[in-house]
This record gives sequence, structure tokens and C-alpha cells, in this order.
Amino acid sequence: MTIIAGNWKMNHDPDSSSAFFKKLQSYGPIPDNVKTVIFPTFLCLDSAQKNSSGVEIGAQNGNPEKSGALTGEISIFDFPKIDINWLLVGHSERRHIFKEDPKLLKRKVETSLSLGIKTVYCVGETIEDKEKGLTEEVLKKQISYLENFLSDENLIIAYEPVWAIGSGMPAGSKDADEASLLCKDFCKRDIDILYGGSVNSQNVSNYLSSGLIGGFLIGGASLDADSYRALIDAVA
Repeated sequence: MTIIAGNWKMNHDPDSSSAFFKKLQSYGPIPDNVKTVIFPTFLCLDSAQKNSSGVEIGAQNGNPEKSGALTGEISIFDFPKIDINWLLVGHSERRHIFKEDPKLLKRKVETSLSLGIKTVYCVGETIEDKEKGLTEEVLKKQISYLENFLSDENLIIAYEPVWAIGSGMPAGSKDADEASLLCKDFCKRDIDILYGGSVNSQNVSNYLSSGLIGGFLIGGASLDADSYRALIDAVA
């Protein structure tokens, strides 16, 4: 089954979220060979859950502490209480803009997996890394922090080359396949690998022929119900 996960980032509000899912529902049921997940903003979690109809809902971020003096944070421990069973960890924006370090990301993954949450751990190299031939080194280093959790079936890796996200310059299928194979070899199992970076319904089929990519983590193309459904149909 191919996973199509949409990361809304800081987009949509409760009203537009509801409109998105109502429009998506108008296309009919999601095909059986596709698993769909949407990661909305925290503000939209409730409206998304109420209107999702066949689409699973996840959180974009979370804090590994149960509680405390952490103004503005939301505990990962609280997600299962509201039936949120997917979590994004380590997105490049969290790493580069919010300066989340490997120690914190590891704690997030550990906490999330301990609660049985499907945890999508993002890895990827910058354009400077790529030009220096450091892609393999960077990916192995990012994954190595999770060495104690690599066998957990709820762990999913998303390969998102930083230079491809939102740039309109997706990684070639060869690059994505090589990164996927590297991650699988390092994890010593056939772990699900999602590819993310300027994916749309026109190019998505390029990444499916080898069987190494298990799905996609979509940004911009997941914000509109028409383009998201087009992706679903292209994969199905």
C-alpha cells in the first residue's frame, strides 16, 4: 500500500480545512491500495478529524515532555488521547529554522514510538551537501541517532532533500531510489521510505517503478483537494 501524506505546514484554518475534506469526499472513497494521511496545523486538528472520512490525521510536531513550564508546546503524550496516531519529526524546517538538534529529535522519536504512534522521521541533505558528495554521509548520520529504534515497525523514514522542498526542482527518481536503498540498508530491514520534494500528479509515477519508494510526503500539492486527489489517483 502506498502512503500519500500531506504536510500542510502553517496553512489552512478550521473553515478551509473543513472545505478541503468536504471537497475531497466529493470524489468518492479513497482507493484501497492507497493510505492517506494529512498533517494539519494544531488549530485544524479537530476540524480535520471531524471531516476527514478515510484520511488519517497526524501532528506536525510535539514535545517529548509529559508536562511542564514549556509555554506554547504540546506534549506528544497527549496525542493518543485525542486519537492522533501519526507524528512528523525532524522536518528540515524544524532542523534549520527552529534549530532542533539530534538529541531532541531522538527524544521525540523515542517518546512517539513508545506510545505506538506512527512516526515519520525526515532526513535529507542540503544543496551544499549534495554538491560536496556528502549525501550518503549526511543521511547515515541523521539516521544513526535512532539506532535503538530502527526495528520498530511504527518508524517510517521520509527522504526530503532540502534543496528539492518547495523549489520546483524535485530529485530525480535515481537519486530518490539511491537514498531509499541507503536508508533500508542502514536500517537492515525493508522500512517504508517516503519521498518528499516538489512532488505532484505529473511526476509522481516516476518514483514508483523501482518499488523502493513506499509513498510520498507532500507539501504544496496537499493544500488543494483537487491536486491531492489527483496525486491519489495517479498513484492508485
